[in-house]
Amino acid sequence: MSTPVDFNLMDDPWLPFITTGGSSGTGSIRYVLTHAHEIRDLTVDVPTQYPPVLRMLVAVLHRALADKSASPGTFPWSTGQWKTLHQQERLPEDKIALYADTWRNVFGLFDREEPFLQVPEGKLTTVEDKTVALLVSDASSGNNVPLFSAGRDDSPSPLTPAQAARWLLHVHAWDTAGIKTGAKEDPRAKAGKTTGNHTGPLGDLGVLMPAGNTLKETLLFNLLVLDGELTSARDLPAWERGPLSAAWVTRVPVGLLDRYTWVGRRIRLIPENDGGVVVRKAVVCAGDRFEPLAKPQTREPHTAWLKNRPKPEEETPGKPTSLYRPNRHTPGQELWRGLGGLLGWDRYLDHDDSLKPQVLHRLSKHFARGRNLPVIQLRAYGISYGLQNAVISDTYFDTLPLPVVLLLEGGTRDLGKRVVQWVADTEEAARALGHLAADLAFAEGGAPDTEQNARDRVTRQYFANLDHRFRAWISKATDPDLEEEYRAEWHGFARREARILAAELVSRTGPGALRTRTRTVTTKKGEPITVNLVIAQQSFNRRLRQHLGAGEV
Repeated sequence: MSTPVDFNLMDDPWLPFITTGGSSGTGSIRYVLTHAHEIRDLTVDVPTQYPPVLRMLVAVLHRALADKSASPGTFPWSTGQWKTLHQQERLPEDKIALYADTWRNVFGLFDREEPFLQVPEGKLTTVEDKTVALLVSDASSGNNVPLFSAGRDDSPSPLTPAQAARWLLHVHAWDTAGIKTGAKEDPRAKAGKTTGNHTGPLGDLGVLMPAGNTLKETLLFNLLVLDGELTSARDLPAWERGPLSAAWVTRVPVGLLDRYTWVGRRIRLIPENDGGVVVRKAVVCAGDRFEPLAKPQTREPHTAWLKNRPKPEEETPGKPTSLYRPNRHTPGQELWRGLGGLLGWDRYLDHDDSLKPQVLHRLSKHFARGRNLPVIQLRAYGISYGLQNAVISDTYFDTLPLPVVLLLEGGTRDLGKRVVQWVADTEEAARALGHLAADLAFAEGGAPDTEQNARDRVTRQYFANLDHRFRAWISKATDPDLEEEYRAEWHGFARREARILAAELVSRTGPGALRTRTRTVTTKKGEPITVNLVIAQQSFNRRLRQHLGAGEV
């Protein structure tokens, strides 16, 4: 099939954005990098497109700013260089232009010989081309029927080249696992299929990305100092490695740029003319797979980590068992509720050990000795899969204002640990409310499922009522010297809201709850547990005072 026209991602507009002045536009890679200081942020089709798009831009920036005479030829390799770049008004346009001109030829979306992050025509063929529903996460395709989709894979809307490019990056990063159509040119395909495919590399993570007031700040917050732990002399983005073929491998990424541009699938977009270039069909086959690492927490910077305690049956003989596993986001849960795990302060609470993301750890080093530290926006992205990771069941997105001072550690700079403790206190207050709701339901003679429903309902309501207040409160928690004021203010918010909801629960409780009932379970000492309205209220008040103090009655 002849290519109708090329679409070059380096110079043709495909990245929607909003400027610092509030106007919207669409730019090429070259444009958004050279105007990053004037762009507030990118605006993508779905939130989960943002991480792979930003990681691609960061990889371009690393290479554009690189000193080609240095080894491994990446940038920056010192905190001082990063700070210099951060202090400049704009990114170096001359270096970006030079890189763009040098590598422009490999950014052609429909190029005959080397289409961007794809396999050329004639080298990736299947029995039947599929629709672009294979690329779009909210469109059903075969077994991939998201719970929120009403689409049909036989007639999805065609994609513009710009849309196709954004979804191309998305499917490399987030595609479902399971059986994939086998390419005729793939030596590992059997009976037209490949099995054992994993999700895209971001699918296992609870992705976390710091963002600033402009795209320039966001890019720099994610531009890590590339030391030997993160990169190597062989570390290159996928487009600098040469043309792709249908054959795929299982290997360890050789560095951060390799990881950021990982070719998780073998793909070919099929353009056609319809009053302009559109994409209605595509080929999506098995792609490269990650080799397990013993210490992935040092290589993947955009997720927090939890101590891994695998069951014996989950261990694979001959393969390393990681000490840590990605801390994935909980669907429907506010991001701030897991703040301890995100900041690596769970150990401070004597919970399971956790590690903050490398991107936050290294960002804190840049500001360790500074004053007037910024408040960043911490963005969280994730996808929940079902049916052995073969379908998308839900997506996650949240953003949280986060003062950089909360990332710092040592001496008077342990404010982050205190905030984590206050969040834990709030969780205990929520449990107290849940116990009250369950006790009142039991006292009224309700069934066990009634108790659990009452517990879940009031807990959700409590955190929903606190959500806006917490985000406003934490954005102001910037001065370690005001620790006690911050604690008193937040405990006051959380305590008052708990009492309001408790009063509402009691007001809705019928007179039957005054009768004392005995639960079938006993205390640890074997004593019977009796419940009535008065006992339930007393228990709630005691627990609330324990974690949030007495305050005003």
